[in-house]
Amino acid sequence: MGLLEQELTKAEKEDNFDIAIEICNKLIDKDIQNPRKWNEHIVYLKERRNKYLKDIELFESLKIKINEASFNEHWEELIELCNKSLSIKSDDSIKRYLEKAQDKFKLIQDQKNFESLVSNVKTFIADRQWPEAVSYTHLRAHETTLHL
Repeated sequence: MGLLEQELTKAEKEDNFDIAIEICNKLIDKDIQNPRKWNEHIVYLKERRNKYLKDIELFESLKIKINEASFNEHWEELIELCNKSLSIKSDDSIKRYLEKAQDKFKLIQDQKNFESLVSNVKTFIADRQWPEAVSYTHLRAHETTLHL
């Protein structure tokens, strides 16, 4: 029985649920004092198998959406999809997509912040508020260095 239990542990670690269920059935025949234990374990394994299959299906679906979001350059959506995907399963290609999306998203945010700064400075200059324009520029420059 000890060998069967080791095989069961190995099959479970490798997510070989069908083999694990077969081993439990053998254990039911061998361990006549504990059939309930093994029957309950079979139920547990079937639930795990169902969850595993759903997770794999969701993961594959997310990979398709990740490719679409990357192609369409929807960086914020791509970050969200990658994080969901990685919460299901670790995958190096998904990690690379996530890094790329985070870099692109940060670049876009930095560009928007810069454009906002330029717009505000232009407004001060148009209103001939020279000291305010200089002060505002220095303040934003200081904030930017604090974030680096």
